[in-house]
Amino acid sequence: MKIAKFLLAISSFSFFGCIPKAGDSSRATSAPTSTLVPKIEYTKVPGDPVPWDTIAFYDDAQTNYKATREEDRPRLSVITHQEEIGSVKAWIRDEHLPLIQNVDYNQFIVLIIFSGYRYENEQGIEINKIAKNGNEVTLLVSFTEPAEGVARGQIITSPYLILEIYRSDLPENPDFVLIANGKEIDRIASG
Repeated sequence: MKIAKFLLAISSFSFFGCIPKAGDSSRATSAPTSTLVPKIEYTKVPGDPVPWDTIAFYDDAQTNYKATREEDRPRLSVITHQEEIGSVKAWIRDEHLPLIQNVDYNQFIVLIIFSGYRYENEQGIEINKIAKNGNEVTLLVSFTEPAEGVARGQIITSPYLILEIYRSDLPENPDFVLIANGKEIDRIASG
C-alpha cells in the first residue's frame, strides 16, 4: 500500500527526461520527454551547484551482447586526460568518441554516467543535481523508465550520458560520488 501511495504521489509531478538544463549545451540527443516517468527529487545533498554541459546521450538497442561485469552495472567514469579515453572506448558509440577526444582537458573534465544494461526500450538518465561540498562532488541522477501506457520493447539497452565540467568549477583533486534513484552507486577517489 505504501508503494502504491508513493507511485501515485510522484506520478502527479511534471518532469523532464534527459534534456539539457539551463547552461547545458544542446549537443546531446535527448530521450523523448513524453515517454519518461517522473524523476524523484533528492534535495538533501549539501553543497554548491556545479554547472555542466551535456555532450551526448545514448539509449538505443545494443548490437553486441558480450556483456562484461562493468557494462552490466551502473557506474561513473571520470576522464581527466586524453590518455584516459581508452578506458571507456569499448562502451561508447563510435560517433561519440570524437566528442570526448576533442575536449580541452586543460579546461574540462569529462564524466560518463552508465546506467548498466537495461532490458527495455525508452530508458533514460536524468541529472537532478551536481553539487560540490569540500573536496566531494556528488552527481544526483535518476534512471528513468517508460511511462505507463507507453509501448515497451524487450531489448537490451545500455544508456549513458556524457558530460563536461569546467575544472575551475571543481575543487582541486575532487572525489566523485554517483547517487542514482537515492542510492550510492559509485565513488571515485581522486589520485
